[in-house]
Amino acid sequence: MKYEEHELIAKLGEKISNMCKSIGEVEKDGENKHSHYAYISSDNLLAHIRANLAPNRLSIIPNLDSIEEKSTVQEGQNGKKYWTKTTVGMSFEIIDTETGYVKTLTWTGSDQDTGGKSMGQAITECTKRFYFKLFQVSSKEDKDIDSKTDEQEPIDDSGAMANALKPKNQPEKKEPQKPEPKKLGKWAKKLAKLAKSPLHQIAIQAILKEKKATPESIRSQDEEAASVVVNLIEQQKVICDAPAYNWPSKLTELKADPAYIKIINELVVSGDVRGQDLNTMHNETAKGLCELLERTKGFVDKEDAEQSETQPDDEAADNF
Repeated sequence: MKYEEHELIAKLGEKISNMCKSIGEVEKDGENKHSHYAYISSDNLLAHIRANLAPNRLSIIPNLDSIEEKSTVQEGQNGKKYWTKTTVGMSFEIIDTETGYVKTLTWTGSDQDTGGKSMGQAITECTKRFYFKLFQVSSKEDKDIDSKTDEQEPIDDSGAMANALKPKNQPEKKEPQKPEPKKLGKWAKKLAKLAKSPLHQIAIQAILKEKKATPESIRSQDEEAASVVVNLIEQQKVICDAPAYNWPSKLTELKADPAYIKIINELVVSGDVRGQDLNTMHNETAKGLCELLERTKGFVDKEDAEQSETQPDDEAADNF
């Protein structure tokens, strides 16, 4: 099935939106001991990204396009300190493995160091910030910066004014007490833990996609319902952890098959497939290409069969 350009963009945008929703809020697991603040580490962020790419049939390939380094010398009490600041330009190929559509976005990042690690740190920083913005990642502790102010809040004396205006000898109304939060049972606690675990996100997305569970059931606090969902997640995780199919090997077989050579050439000429992608070793990219080739061959075989069925009628008409 061929898609129009706007349909390909819409499908990719929908998958990125689903990624934003499935990643959700990420806990801050790192701490800057020098400046005393917490942050989301690159490893933690990438774990959430990896867990959600495959269920959404997306793949992202980073490319290093440019490197710029600048060295400076800092004079101090202990002598000179040599700093290197590295700025990198990167491009990220976002691949919809379902349709084969590729969208390339560029990003820059920089970092400085005295120990020769500035380039690696700049690449990590660039990649991390790109993912932050693309998937709109936030942490549970993030708040609107406008919600804080250094100014002293105005004194609210409306309570005193209201008391002065109350009729005398009128009993004060007591506000109803809020009910205490429900204590979670054993299975509900385990379900809440699995729902936050990056290692179980692929299994959760799989059972949601197969409609074995609903988003509401993943957050259930009922013990019986939670036990059922926990067993579903653990069973699905065993399936998801099984060795992945070797799609690059399958792609190599198709390229050598005479039945696919003409199809591959036509797709490359039309621009639907890039030549360098046919040599990919990335499993998800190879899977998308294999599925595209097999679908295209199915269409071609169907057209050939329809032409062969109409051929005898054409010959009979000529003889007549």
